[in-house]
Amino acid sequence: MIVARTVDDRNVAPKERIDESEVQSGLRALLYDGVCSQVMGAFTGGAFLVAFALQLGASNVVIGLLAAVGPLTQILQISAIFVVDRTGLRKALVVLNSFFSRLVWLVVAALPWIVPAAQRVPVLFLCLLLYFGPGTISGCAFNSWMRDFVPQDIMGRYFGKRLAIATATGAVLTLLAGFGVEVGKRVLSDAHVAHRHSRMRHEFPGHFGTVDFNGLIRQILKPEVRLHVLHLDGEILLVELPLED
Repeated sequence: MIVARTVDDRNVAPKERIDESEVQSGLRALLYDGVCSQVMGAFTGGAFLVAFALQLGASNVVIGLLAAVGPLTQILQISAIFVVDRTGLRKALVVLNSFFSRLVWLVVAALPWIVPAAQRVPVLFLCLLLYFGPGTISGCAFNSWMRDFVPQDIMGRYFGKRLAIATATGAVLTLLAGFGVEVGKRVLSDAHVAHRHSRMRHEFPGHFGTVDFNGLIRQILKPEVRLHVLHLDGEILLVELPLED
């Protein structure tokens, strides 16, 4: 019971104050999390997602719809504002929604085996909705959490460094993966084409969806300062508040 309470206090519950050592360890975890998120985004989106969808039989119209899913789900940020304000549990919202959205990629990886061919593209579209939807809520809570966690005097410099490292890592690994796919196509014989396609469909979403579970663990390690909850009368006032500043 003592161990469970200690884990809860340190890793889940918001704190009134966090000391310097917690800030520094949290900043290191945040950097690692950024790299993992970038790697996952690179391998489960963009050209790899398009190629995967085409292998499943998606048309040009469907490819356009898949690209629009992410921006369309941003409307959920409005409801996420209310959830963050009412609960004040930003870290819990980030971890739970991120965990659920990452699980979706395990389903995506298994699509060629568990879903009939005619239903694979619609199920893929549904999976992307289930991925981006919770991710939007998680992103809203994450931005508020980081606003209070990262010290103001280093915020711009720190996030610039984090973005540069994450982007460089994602770019290098994307190039290496693309090169690996081309080499694999040349090495494998025509007799193994079907097997090769199955492995390509499985390995990219599956392995690199798993990569970001490592980043999710780093989310848990970052401390959270307790949010000052507004509890405004009338939810519309919460949306109007930024416009008054």
